[in-house]
Amino acid sequence: MELFILRHASTQELVTSDSLRQLTDEGRQEADRVAHFCEEHDLRPELILTSPLIRAEQTARPVAQRLGVELVVAPFLAGGASVAAMLDGLESYRRFGRLMIVGHEPDLSALAGKLIGVEGGLGVRVRKASLLGLRMEAPRIGAATLDFLIPVALM
Repeated sequence: MELFILRHASTQELVTSDSLRQLTDEGRQEADRVAHFCEEHDLRPELILTSPLIRAEQTARPVAQRLGVELVVAPFLAGGASVAAMLDGLESYRRFGRLMIVGHEPDLSALAGKLIGVEGGLGVRVRKASLLGLRMEAPRIGAATLDFLIPVALM
């Protein structure tokens, strides 16, 4: 299984609720750059799962549209998810050879760290609109190999 991990792009800072934060103009441009980069480098998942929070869905949608891939809202990717909850959620999508998830920090960094077997899950940092690629047989702690981590600034 190839797992692509994408953190949401740049967002508004001051809003009445964290769950209402949307992408800024810069964030929309970042999401478009990620979509273009994925297309150029044939990083085409079979399915994209996104957090239900607006900013994650706004990041995932241009990628899904450009690649012609189905986008599914996955509640287990909402901000504040534990690594165990994300692993459980990913297990039901194990049949996909290439999967992309779009979510939040510090959740995604913790998940990536645990998957590659970094002690305590620390040592990986997924910045906004960065794309991380992992290979593994199944979504289990220590089962993955890091293929790449590319910040949007290099796309």
